[in-house]
Order: sequence, then structure tokens, then C-alpha cells
Amino acid sequence: MEIEGSASVDVQARCGSVTPLGRGLHMIDLCDWFLPERTAAYVFPEEGILIETGPAVSFPFLLKGLTTLGMSPRDIRTVIVTHIHLDHAGAVGLFLKEAREAEVIVHPRGARHLMDPSRLVAAVRELYRGRFDEFYAPVLPVDPDRVRTVQDGDFLLLSEGRRLFFYDAPGHAPHHIAVYAPHAEGVFTGDAAGVWYSRLAWTGTFLVLPSTVPTQFDPEAMRRTWEKLRALKPRRLFFSHFGETEAVEDVFGQLGKWLPRYLEDGEFVLRRYLRPWREGEEADRAAIFAQAVEQLTEMLWERILRDIGAQGRGGERAKEIFRRETAYRHDVYLNAYGVMDYLFRQSSREDSG
Repeated sequence: MEIEGSASVDVQARCGSVTPLGRGLHMIDLCDWFLPERTAAYVFPEEGILIETGPAVSFPFLLKGLTTLGMSPRDIRTVIVTHIHLDHAGAVGLFLKEAREAEVIVHPRGARHLMDPSRLVAAVRELYRGRFDEFYAPVLPVDPDRVRTVQDGDFLLLSEGRRLFFYDAPGHAPHHIAVYAPHAEGVFTGDAAGVWYSRLAWTGTFLVLPSTVPTQFDPEAMRRTWEKLRALKPRRLFFSHFGETEAVEDVFGQLGKWLPRYLEDGEFVLRRYLRPWREGEEADRAAIFAQAVEQLTEMLWERILRDIGAQGRGGERAKEIFRRETAYRHDVYLNAYGVMDYLFRQSSREDSG
């Protein structure tokens, strides 16, 4: 199956493909939204560690990647999810049915949603409506006895005295952790350091956008997380969306550029819609909010396309790639939704305060 705009991509050949990253680390292309270079899982085969499972729709691609590595789910002893959003952890329940001895490591605030995903599923179903089953079902609960939570600064002891360190990394979500692997010289960022559109890289275009999805986006917490990750001085960043880069300072430079733009444009939209939203009935408020999100989506979409087009000789080709992908448009919509949700919530607090 292919998403609109991806017809030229050989999905079956690339989904589940494995990329060796050195230091005993491998990346599996999970093809979230059936799109290559969209979502990744990372594996340390010798340690039996899997970082991210992706959504349920990616489960066959995860198994394919493990098979390529000469592994099966039963060779995995530890599954780590950076947070419990379904594009990162939706297949955990499915995977643990096969990985009989594995435990899953998660932020304390995310653990209950792995054990009982019903509220999370309901929220995501509302966002995706008729396409939820296509991309995310089924989402299976995890046995509480197999869930392990970690606090900021905790570590997992590996062979030969090596360690994986876990850090609280809110901003995208309050239940987010980042994972630092000194022996691999890098940090597994989840969504804490945004989304790297690595499919554009061959054109000479470098684009990293903050992930500000609803409903728990917190810009100040996000900025603090970036500073925490930078302070680790990693040589590499491992993105769940998508891939490995050594351009660490360029990543944080892009994030620092785009977040103020998101908020600036969002505040412009808020000024137009806040008064009628405050004065409207509940049904009217929902419609007004939807209009605000749509306007911000258009503003950000045009900003991003202009920025891509200005990035040298390959910019126009990169614009064409970015524009045609339904999934990328949806990313911008979710980011706009999260920004407007945050700004309207802040205004409500000011009103009640």
C-alpha cells in the first residue's frame, strides 16, 4: 500500500531495510504511513535492545529488519520507547507477544497508557478519524509486570561496563525520555529534537522542524530539553523521524529558528480568532478553533516551502518532494494544531487568573 504522492517509491523493497550505523548499532526503516525514511527503530543486536517499535502497521517491517539482522523478537530483552505516541510505541503490545522475555522501558507518566491504551487510542482516533485503523490498529495493552519506568539520570548497564542513560525530555510531551549512548556517541531523540526530513538531504536541503503536536506541547519545556541534550555534547543524533546525523549544531540551529516562527505566526492567528472564540458557544468554539488551525497550517506550510526553496540549487526539487507528500502536510497540520491548542489554553488560563 502507498500513500498519495509516494507512487514512485519502491515501498516493499525499502520498508524494513537495515542500515548499519557503527558501534554495534543498526537502524530499521519502519515506513510509518507506508513511507520510507519516515520512522525508524534502532537495534543493538549484541545487547538485545530495541529502541522504538513504531505503529502496528509497521510491525511486519520491524520483523523483516530483525530477520535481516539474523534475529527474532525473542532475541530482544529490552524495548525502549521514547514516549507513548502511537507512531513510536503503538506496536509494543504486538511485539511483546512475540518477545516473551522482554521488558519495556518508558517514562513514568507514560506507563499507564501502555498498560491501558484506551484513552490514548480514543484521542488519536479523534485526530485521524476514518484512517486510524489503516495506520495504527491494533494497539494491544502491555502486562504491568513487563513495564519498567526510569527517572531522569537513570541508566541501563550493558556489557563491558557500557551504559545507556535516560533523561527526562519534555516539551513535545511530558512523558518523553531521550536516551544517551556514550559508546555510540549519540542521543536517541524521539521527537524531543524535532523531525529531520532526511529524504530531502540528497538535494542539499537540510530541514529540521520542531514537533509541536497536540495536546501537551510546551515551548519552554522544549527549549530546556534542547539545552539539556546539547550539554551532553553528542557527536550524533538518532532521530525516530528519521535517521542519523552528525550535524548536531545545525539541528539545534534549525529548531531555534523555527520554534519562534511557529509561535509568532500562531499569535498572529490568535489575535484574529480569540475574541469570537471567547464569546462563542461551545459548538461555535470548536469551529473557530478549527479555522484558526487551518489558517496557521497554511501560513507555516508556505513559510516552510519558501525556506526549502531558498536552500541552494536543490531547493526547487526539495520543494517538489515536500509538497507532494501527504504525510508532510499532515505533520504541518499537527504542529499548527498543537501551537494553537497551547495558545488558546494559555489565554484561558489568563482569563481565569
